[in-house]
Amino acid sequence: MIDDEASWHGGEDFPPGRRPEAAATHSGMFLAWALFAGLGGEHHVVDSPDELEHLRARKLTPGAYLLTVCDGKFTHEDLNAEGNAFAKSYYQQDGATYFADYREYLAKGMASEYHVGDNWSNFDKLTPVLDRRLANWRRGRPADSSPRPRVTGSADLPEDILHRIAADFGTVAAPGAASRLAGFAGQYSDQYQAAPQARLLRALVHLAAGDTQRLDEACRLALTDTRDVYYGAEYDGEQRVRDLNLPFED
Repeated sequence: MIDDEASWHGGEDFPPGRRPEAAATHSGMFLAWALFAGLGGEHHVVDSPDELEHLRARKLTPGAYLLTVCDGKFTHEDLNAEGNAFAKSYYQQDGATYFADYREYLAKGMASEYHVGDNWSNFDKLTPVLDRRLANWRRGRPADSSPRPRVTGSADLPEDILHRIAADFGTVAAPGAASRLAGFAGQYSDQYQAAPQARLLRALVHLAAGDTQRLDEACRLALTDTRDVYYGAEYDGEQRVRDLNLPFED
């Protein structure tokens, strides 16, 4: 059973000068990711549809959502059965891996984890890490299986790819598409112990053509056979019509 509450983090270890809301950021980030990943409890849809829509539209930050909708409490009711099973092995276990990842990818170099900003930029950095942890767990591996290959976060995607995603997917959908592509990079690194080439990422974006479902399908295909992805993106019949080793043109 998950049981975490922002008020529990306000004791002597809480850094002076930080606002109390900072104690909700870590669990708010996990909950927001779970809701977007289809692991959320039904009551969020039934009881708080407006707030959930604001969260999806990024008008409400993850920590603010936890404080507003959940009164700062994160419990098993916030997740569905699969979400609770995953969280039991990753979020709530002794020496919980989630907090280690949170410190590594968001709080590294900061005075404390409570100095992590409750913003979407940080959420986008954490999302591919959580996506890979969930993928490991679904394959029957420990969520914290090692070795831990480098995860390419959204902020690490080549600039030309980010520009193409923005152009193809539009302002609202582009951050989610970038997160999906970064999540694929993490899964690919985990499976092949090597980061994917920029050429492959460009091929996935080209095949998606601004459609999130097509991006997901292309990512799944790329984990099985990259040749089909390259062929679909670079060839017209037997003729090669584009070289995605080269950056996208503006």
